[in-house]
Amino acid sequence: MSVDPSLFDIVLVMLLVAAALSDISTRLIPNLLVGTGMVLALGSHFALSGVAGLVFSLKGLALGMALLIIPFFMGGMGAGDVKLLGMVGAFLGPDMVWNAFLWTALIGGAAALIYITASGRLLVTLKRLLRPLVSAFLPWASQLLCDIREKREPALYLPYGVIISLGTLAAYWKGW
Repeated sequence: MSVDPSLFDIVLVMLLVAAALSDISTRLIPNLLVGTGMVLALGSHFALSGVAGLVFSLKGLALGMALLIIPFFMGGMGAGDVKLLGMVGAFLGPDMVWNAFLWTALIGGAAALIYITASGRLLVTLKRLLRPLVSAFLPWASQLLCDIREKREPALYLPYGVIISLGTLAAYWKGW
């Protein structure tokens, strides 16, 4: 049995588009979508290359999920994002999921910077990021970053499913 690689690519792109659209519209990436993608990827790799293909796909799945587990535990992204990169890893394997992750990080960083700047929250965000560092090394100067008028605003939402999809496509067609 053989699966045309272009069909494999088309299935992955369709799943990524569906995940991105779902993340934009509902702020969720459905388990059914990523679960189906994982099963298709694992099954296809097993069908094409036997146990070696299955191991290749499982390594990609594990690495993809491992790369985003810390940001997930820190509250920076949802579980659907972690599972989506795992699905990408199941399709592309460990080397390509690493590349997809690097592209995702670049695109995500740029998107976050643009979003924070456009929302007028760049200075507040920089203060929040620098405050622990300054407090650790220059405790006397940490008050310089404190502003009693600073109000707590709701967190900005970036649909990271879109960013993971773009990062994966960039890795797919541009490499690293």
